[in-house]
Amino acid sequence: MRVTFVRGVEVLLFASLLVLVTALISMAVHHTRLENAVRPPTLAEWDKKDLEAAQQVNVEKPKARPEQLKELGYEKPNEGTPLPKDTLAYNDKAYNLLNFLHYYYFVDEDKMLDDSVEYVDRDTGYFKMGQKIYAQYSLGNVAKHVKYLTALAKYRYLYPTNVSFDEDFKKMDGLVAKIFETHPLNALYQIETFFDLLELNRLTGDQRYLDYANALNTSGKWENEAIGYAQLVQRMAPRTLKPQFMYSVMLLDYYAEHGKPFLTQVARTLYNGIIADTYAGGYKMFYTQATSPQAGDVKGTALLVFNTAEQAIALNKMMDYYDATKDSSILEVVKGIVTEILSGQSVLQDRDQGGFYSKYIEKSSQYKEEAKRADVNLLLYSALLRYLKYDAQGEEFTKKFSYFIGDRIYDENYNGFYSLYDANWSAQPVENIYELSLSDAILGVQVFLDQEEIIRGLAAQGS
Repeated sequence: MRVTFVRGVEVLLFASLLVLVTALISMAVHHTRLENAVRPPTLAEWDKKDLEAAQQVNVEKPKARPEQLKELGYEKPNEGTPLPKDTLAYNDKAYNLLNFLHYYYFVDEDKMLDDSVEYVDRDTGYFKMGQKIYAQYSLGNVAKHVKYLTALAKYRYLYPTNVSFDEDFKKMDGLVAKIFETHPLNALYQIETFFDLLELNRLTGDQRYLDYANALNTSGKWENEAIGYAQLVQRMAPRTLKPQFMYSVMLLDYYAEHGKPFLTQVARTLYNGIIADTYAGGYKMFYTQATSPQAGDVKGTALLVFNTAEQAIALNKMMDYYDATKDSSILEVVKGIVTEILSGQSVLQDRDQGGFYSKYIEKSSQYKEEAKRADVNLLLYSALLRYLKYDAQGEEFTKKFSYFIGDRIYDENYNGFYSLYDANWSAQPVENIYELSLSDAILGVQVFLDQEEIIRGLAAQGS
């Protein structure tokens, strides 16, 4: 028995020694591999790798047939018009998108006053007239015309020696002038267009755009409407407020600076009401809509829905308001919202696939199943990019977000943004059509050019 026990111990010791020797050899080999390991690829290398891989992929199925396109209202492009993928010219995304718009935006000028191209089938170049109107990001045809002109003006402003799109600018400027000077104003205009016209004035110095903005305000009675909202806040009367009313705050502040100083306090009253009623501090987000306390309801009510596009719009207008007033309390609210996003804690963020959902509904996961949208992410990216002017702490997150937009959302093979994406950020066909959205192309140009302008500004500050 003793002999057997000793032999057992010997066997155990031998086995342990063998495992130890094997482990040491493995560690040595692993160390040698680490020393000879290939360095991780750079972002530029990833870009090149992704592009090469994508070029090898066959066109996804299903593919729309010409007769099907005709049935759905799509029209054949003019003879000689290149396919979307053939409008790619350089690595510069803003240039490529403007080149894409050059071929597909203009059809007939008179027709475009009320209607314009919105969707282009990526595989055939067939286009469809219409307008993009979604709950998250409403953009009618006239608003789109002004926004496209603003994108062209920004390109000329940043690249004054590049005349590639000068003719497009002149043509678009003539169309916008025709709209405002020969057609009656109506309720179809949006307050966002007011601020696009102010931006056009900044970029070009042309007084006409301020005249158009003033005419829109008079026609839409936006100033009176904003004053009415502020009066309801001041009287603590029942009212419904939305984060998009930050547009009204900035409109009041603009006219306060241009001859109506009494509107300064009116703007602040409305701003305070929006923050008090729609900002959910616990979530670091704005409710899409909140109702003030009603009789017998001292707490008030709010729809527990948060919208990513409205978050972005509110953030951008709040930063405008901070620039105008230098009130640090405004920037503190912005900082709280942005910090929540930068930390990866925002419930709007898709932590698995990247990017952001269009909305968040408390106690519901349905929002995760909905189609994803490029415009929502472009708008939020623009807000985060703008915030870098005040705090560079989010630079790394913003860079990654920029790469995500350029690598996952923007299609470098077909030069554009799709109207819808699935949960994995793959292009989602609509009735078997892979639609490239012209509204999103315009928004993409503006965001990419804003990125360039902000980077130049930060570099100038550093020097």
